[in-house]
Amino acid sequence: MAGTPRRGIIIATHGVGYSASDLHDLAAHYREDFLVYLVDLAGHGLAAELTGSQRQDKFHATATQFENDLAQILNQSPSGIPVILMGHSFGGAVAAYAVARNALLVDALLLEDPAILTAAEAKAHNAEYAFSYGATDETIWPNLTIPTLIVTGDGTGKDDELIFTGERLQELRRHPLVETAIVSGASHLVRHDNPEGFFAATDAYLDGVLSAGSTLDHKKKPFIQESLQDVVDVLPPQTTWDVVPMRETTAKRNRPYLFAPGISATKINAGGITPGGNTGSGTDAQPQPVRVVASNDVHNGNTQPSVVFFCVHGGGYVGGKPEYDDVRHEALVQAFHPAVAVSPDYRLAPENPYPAGVRDTIAALIETARRYPNVPIIAYGDSAGAGILAQTFARLEDFAPDDAVKLRELITAFIAVEPCLDPAMQSASWTTYADGPIWYDRASEAAWAGYLPDDADPDEKPTFTQLMPTNPDLVPPTLVMVNPVDPLRDEGINWARHLTDACVITELHWFKGTVHGLCTIPGTDSWESLVQLIARFTQIPGS
Repeated sequence: MAGTPRRGIIIATHGVGYSASDLHDLAAHYREDFLVYLVDLAGHGLAAELTGSQRQDKFHATATQFENDLAQILNQSPSGIPVILMGHSFGGAVAAYAVARNALLVDALLLEDPAILTAAEAKAHNAEYAFSYGATDETIWPNLTIPTLIVTGDGTGKDDELIFTGERLQELRRHPLVETAIVSGASHLVRHDNPEGFFAATDAYLDGVLSAGSTLDHKKKPFIQESLQDVVDVLPPQTTWDVVPMRETTAKRNRPYLFAPGISATKINAGGITPGGNTGSGTDAQPQPVRVVASNDVHNGNTQPSVVFFCVHGGGYVGGKPEYDDVRHEALVQAFHPAVAVSPDYRLAPENPYPAGVRDTIAALIETARRYPNVPIIAYGDSAGAGILAQTFARLEDFAPDDAVKLRELITAFIAVEPCLDPAMQSASWTTYADGPIWYDRASEAAWAGYLPDDADPDEKPTFTQLMPTNPDLVPPTLVMVNPVDPLRDEGINWARHLTDACVITELHWFKGTVHGLCTIPGTDSWESLVQLIARFTQIPGS
């Protein structure tokens, strides 16, 4: 595998007697614009040999293995971008056969003089090599449903043997999805005989099928709930590289929330935590405000809450305030009455990079446990808030050695909504949804650069396990919720997989048509579903 999937994915395979290493020129040529996979067919290169029973039907066994390889590649690759399958000779026949059986997986075929035979040729081939041949004119072309280019030579190359010549090419040109290209000075080994001619033909073809308005555009329009799309269309861009005007714009949009009768918000202060891990009010400790939303009977002490939701807001580590989430805080308080929602107003990057926000969150947790002793705490984090909570769990012993044991006993569950976890931004959905909606690559890169600056103190640089912990001794039972249309989607999915494999009690969900930042709006179907999931996962009854 090599390259960058700016325009799509290329998966290529070879002919009999060759291997993926013979396709290195494809990777070199296309790696600037495509993620390129070179695949060894069964019994070639590094691939396993066929077994005795598989040799009874070599083509079918080879094609089946290739289909498995194709599925595995696509499962770990970006989705929603064009997939181009390339094959030479026998590899071209295998590729065409796989596409005829799995047309929805691939968007276009590029075949270099493929060994797709006529019925008579297949019969002769079968007699000589003792295996049934699955790629013939009769099995491939009637079942072809995607754009296809056949590149062949003019028979004047080093090897004048060609499979696709004259009449067969004329017949194929009548097929509405097939184009052909004849490269001069080339034989069956088109790419080797005349690489310039081969790439001129394939480049021109790719430019055509990948151009604006091509038949491949449908893959770029994932389903988004109509009500959410209306919001997406009017939201301002997340200009995290210029945080002051971004915060000002957000503040203007978020007017003070009017709570339902009987519910209100108060502010408390949490003692700061020094770099040495001590709480207090010394010069190195910076107390931070904490917002508390609850019913008035809980505020005045007449009712003891049954659960505390410790809510950490999102904003890409560089934006957001607790009060912007008051509608969600109120909804949690109402759904799980008598409950209280506590939200730290942690310091933001880039002015206060990691681990300032983690220290503030831990200080707020300590104050929460002091004010509501022995009340179970459910940690709830949205986007960067989920990331800060994950980092908090990783560093409780570092920053609060005297309180860590008690806090771990009280925190019974972690609700990680659309978690923002991995500064590498290398998961597949970062390619599929690099342009958003709402959260996108440039915004994320600037946000992570502010939170984890290059010039940070090496002693304060987090390790990968401090950003995405999976140790069951550190991470409580975790409910992960991701959006299907979100660049952060796959890092949340991958983290949930790692949590599960590390024996952390884990659930993973997504709801149809949600996008980043809009999945948990009280009153929507996705919010009601999430409340039900929280109640079942935590075993705390909702009202």
